[in-house]
Amino acid sequence: MSSLTVTTMVEAPIVSVWDYWNKPEHIVSWYSAQNSRRPLNAAGIFSEIEFLKKLSFKLSDDKTVFISFSGNNCNTVVTGTFELADVNPEKQRDICQSILDQFKKYAESNYGCC
Repeated sequence: MSSLTVTTMVEAPIVSVWDYWNKPEHIVSWYSAQNSRRPLNAAGIFSEIEFLKKLSFKLSDDKTVFISFSGNNCNTVVTGTFELADVNPEKQRDICQSILDQFKKYAESNYGCC
């Protein structure tokens, strides 16, 4: 199975970014592949969690996602590597990047500026 990697840089400290990514009250506000408020419809099982550094999980469709965090007191780079289905890789890349872009927008609007 092939994979793709997308990245975004969030203007917020890594501790805040980690919380925005992982706490349910934040996830429901930013997680969507499109600019909509459709309900969260994803499930998975974590296979690795290294606090403030990385996590991986297997989704209900058996695809694995790896997310890493690196940064300092003002900026955090979030990198996601997603296993892909065998159809329409361009659309899948757009969806994965959209997820990170929405996360960045949410995190920066909630944190403010460094």
